[in-house]
Amino acid sequence: MSRTGAAVAHCPLSNAYFSSTEIFRLREALDRGVKVGFGSDIAGGYELGIQGVMRMSVAVSRLREGLLKRETRGDDIPQSPRIDWKEALYLATKGGAEAMGLPCGSGLFNIGAPFDAQQSMWNSYMACH
Repeated sequence: MSRTGAAVAHCPLSNAYFSSTEIFRLREALDRGVKVGFGSDIAGGYELGIQGVMRMSVAVSRLREGLLKRETRGDDIPQSPRIDWKEALYLATKGGAEAMGLPCGSGLFNIGAPFDAQQSMWNSYMACH
């Protein structure tokens, strides 16, 4: 995927719900140079907000690490699949913008940078009622 420039929109909660055999290997994809951004798939989850996606990606990576340690009977695993909060924030902002091919500067919190955001329909509904 990295050779062709393909990108992945990773929805960790949806992946956990619908994957009967394998959890997406996010760490491995990143280490191989695959462009990855987060997505929120309401059909396979319960929230639209990107913050929940970030939390879920960290949790899933830690579950994968625990599974790998169990499979190796506690031996050192060759490489931790763990994603930390800094990487999750990157994938929710600049990494996602790069994966989607958005204009240069998107996904940054800089003055004058292009702004791309979503507003939850629920928030709009609640503001009117």
